[in-house]
Amino acid sequence: MPKRFLFYLFLFCSASFCFSQTESDMKLALYYYENSEYDKALIYYKKIYEGDQSKIIYTRYFDCLIQLKDYKAAEKTIKKQISLSPKDLPLQLELGFFYELIDEAGKAKKVFEEVMKTAEKNPARASDVFHVFLNKGKLDLAKETLDKSEKNTPDYPFQLLYAELYQKTGEKK
Repeated sequence: MPKRFLFYLFLFCSASFCFSQTESDMKLALYYYENSEYDKALIYYKKIYEGDQSKIIYTRYFDCLIQLKDYKAAEKTIKKQISLSPKDLPLQLELGFFYELIDEAGKAKKVFEEVMKTAEKNPARASDVFHVFLNKGKLDLAKETLDKSEKNTPDYPFQLLYAELYQKTGEKK
C-alpha cells in the first residue's frame, strides 16, 4: 500500500509540475509577444506549439516567425496547420496572403484559385472566403468569389453579400 501511495503522489506531483511549467511558458510567451519582443516570444511559442496546435497558439507563433522574417519556418508552420485542418478555407487563404508577403504572386494566385474553386459550390463556405477577401481589401477576389458561387448556386440569396461588397467599393450594381 505505501508503494502505491508513493507512486500516485509522484505521478500527481509530476503532472502538477508539467502544468505549472506550461502555464508559466504561456505567460512569458504572451508577455514577450505583447511587448513586441518576438525573438523571446518565439522561443516559448515554438515549445508550446509542439504540444498545442490550437488556433491562438498557431496564430501567435506564426506571427512571431513573420515578424522575425523567418519565412521558411513560417511556410512550414502554416502548411502543417493546414494539414491539421484541411477544411479550414480561411487558413488556406492565409497561405496565399503569406505568399504575397514574400513576393511569390504566382503561388498566391494558385492558392486563391484553389480555395475559390473549393468554395464555389457551397454558399456558406463561399461566404467565409468572401469575407476573408473583403476584410483583407481584396475586393476583386471577393467579387469573383461571389460571381462564381452565384453561378453555381443561383437559388442562394447572395444579394446581402453583394451589398456588403458595393458598400466597400462605393459602386452600384
